[in-house]
Amino acid sequence: MRKLYRSVAACAAIAVLALGQRGVGQDVFTLGFEGAASQSGSADEVKSDTYYATLGQVGEGNGAQGWSVSISSEGATITGLTTAGTIADKVENGGLFSGGFNKTEVIDPAKNGGSGGAVSGVVLSLTEGTTLPANTTQRIGKMGVEAKIPAGGGVAKLLYLDGLRGSGQPVNNVVTQDGDSQAPVKSPLTINLVEVVSCCDDPVNVGFSSTPVKGGSPFEGILDTTELCSGNGVLDVQVSPGQTGAATVYANVISNLTAGGVQGWSFSILVNGDKVDLVSSTTAGTTADKVENGGLFSGGFNKTQIIDPALNGDRRGTVSGLVLSLTEGTTLPFVGTESVLAIGLASKDPQGDVPQVGLVSFLSGLRGSGQPVNNVVTVGGDSQAACNFGTASLAVAFVPRLASDFIRGNANDDEKIDIADPIFTINALFRGAAPTPCQDAADANDDGIVDASDAVYMIDYLFRGQASPPAPFPSCGADPTEDELVCPESAPGC
Repeated sequence: MRKLYRSVAACAAIAVLALGQRGVGQDVFTLGFEGAASQSGSADEVKSDTYYATLGQVGEGNGAQGWSVSISSEGATITGLTTAGTIADKVENGGLFSGGFNKTEVIDPAKNGGSGGAVSGVVLSLTEGTTLPANTTQRIGKMGVEAKIPAGGGVAKLLYLDGLRGSGQPVNNVVTQDGDSQAPVKSPLTINLVEVVSCCDDPVNVGFSSTPVKGGSPFEGILDTTELCSGNGVLDVQVSPGQTGAATVYANVISNLTAGGVQGWSFSILVNGDKVDLVSSTTAGTTADKVENGGLFSGGFNKTQIIDPALNGDRRGTVSGLVLSLTEGTTLPFVGTESVLAIGLASKDPQGDVPQVGLVSFLSGLRGSGQPVNNVVTVGGDSQAACNFGTASLAVAFVPRLASDFIRGNANDDEKIDIADPIFTINALFRGAAPTPCQDAADANDDGIVDASDAVYMIDYLFRGQASPPAPFPSCGADPTEDELVCPESAPGC
């Protein structure tokens, strides 16, 4: 009895010691997915995207040495699975795989009761005991996934399903830690499939542009118009370090009418983004400006204003109600794009390293000094909704400029200012020579354009006693002037 007791006690001690070394009793492994939560497109359009299989660990034990995964899908097709570009890639490619085992493949539905999917079995090393970093989540598989957008929308799903079979035996979802198999938590991913209805050929649409459009063709000037003509886009505004940015966004009416024209409209436009201010809203300078200013507005009605956030649930934006004429039947052109509202935006703070983004979109129900305003256009006396009121938007990103140092006038980037610099500019402009490495440096007179006047400016300075180039000069520095010219990196000697 004493011998049996000692034997049991010894086994228990070994077990406790092993548990203390490994600490796996509290560890939880989770198989999950990483990728877009939604796909959108027209009905029956097939969308392709990349998704990742992930393996996470919570606990104090060692990381996983290997795993097998069996992945299926519903409402989508897995077109490929690879460990390339993940933590399970080869060491020479930045992964941890070294002398181990890897069998990763898309399965044959005929061998799986008609079910598609993919399987993967990986051991990071057969000799070195390599493991994943403990207590982290890592990508272990890169998948190609296709889904067809159903009419009216729907969902697809990626999931871990035991028992799928590749070229070998059925595969279960298992994680190996210190030589022991662990049953992971299996977390699926639901992908929303959103049908977007094409508005391209509809009678009336809306959209945003960065410049005023008058007499343009349909969708002319609308930023980043998609094949569905939804008018979604991004406007990048370069901002010098320490300065605030400013931009004007134009709201447009896009007509494709065979008779009649847009007589008026009411717009309710939301501005989102706590780093961006709405500073102005006006029809001035647009097609909706007064006739004497080049617009079409004549004896009509116009109420355009920035809303009070206190009356709108802390939302910011602008409303505009306009009739071009109450007596003459004036309309916008039957076919084309016309800017009708100019919205001024500004970044709130001097730029740091992170872009400051505001999103401008149509949202009915915002309130100015009167009743809540709905988004409506009027054609032939009848009110109707523009096809893409629900999707047209524009993200305005105030992006910090690279603050590269240079010396103004040093067009050839050779650390000194001399006659070679204006000659370099002339050669680049008129003789097909290589362009300047730093446009800002070549802009000797700081007018925002590199042209012959810069060469003349430098000759006047060097030989005729005229004014020296503006800052930064004669020492290195960043450009204090906002313009479209760029200097990709600091000049030599700076």
